[in-house]
Amino acid sequence: MREKEQSNLTAPSPRRLTLPKSIILRGRTNFKSLFSNSKTLSTATVFLKYRIEKTNSPEFKIAFIAPKKIGGAVKRNRIKRLMREAYRLNQQLVDSINESSILIHIALIARSSDTDFQAIQDDVVTLLHKLRTRVAEHPLLNT
Repeated sequence: MREKEQSNLTAPSPRRLTLPKSIILRGRTNFKSLFSNSKTLSTATVFLKYRIEKTNSPEFKIAFIAPKKIGGAVKRNRIKRLMREAYRLNQQLVDSINESSILIHIALIARSSDTDFQAIQDDVVTLLHKLRTRVAEHPLLNT
């Protein structure tokens, strides 16, 4: 087996920017409750649905959705991949919300497939900032 080659980066990053499978939202009941009683935020290319509940332990889950109106499977998979990457690079914006004892389920939903990565990343960052302020103002945290 071949050994892994050294990277040409001079210093390793202090924090690995990974997207573990444990934070991906899964399950029919989770999606039903997310879409039945959720609040929304939107930008030009991405739509965000979120649900907040009080729990004993903190739970943060996220889903990436591209509806069929976007286009074929290739376009939908590409848009979901771009949204995942944009979230992965900017997940530190919501790390502070993960520490409180509330359940947060989020779905990032694509609105169109004719966008580039920079536009999607800008919109995801905007939505994460808005979400952070909404969660900070939420009555469950103030009790």
